[in-house]
Amino acid sequence: MWMAWPEIFSFVVIVIGFIISVATRSAIISYITILLCGLYFGRMWFNVQKTIKAPWLLIIFCFLLGYLFGNFYGDPKVIIILFILGMIGGFYTFHKKWLIIN
Repeated sequence: MWMAWPEIFSFVVIVIGFIISVATRSAIISYITILLCGLYFGRMWFNVQKTIKAPWLLIIFCFLLGYLFGNFYGDPKVIIILFILGMIGGFYTFHKKWLIIN
């Protein structure tokens, strides 16, 4: 059971991504939401940078996949680009110590 935690958590994250995406009713709100989610996942990537990255990469990919499945208003290419930019921004914000949260 404990060996399958990435798959279980990835399924939960797919559902969460889908619900968040369906809850946004406009393209602008969808873009802002995915950018903020990218910032959060960039922070998460910074926190796990010294561990095995494959399970966390699966979780991040599954969230983005769930978000794209539930997206009805925004362009998928823009959503992917904003998510990646948010992740990069979130990672470097903590890497450069511009924002310190325990």
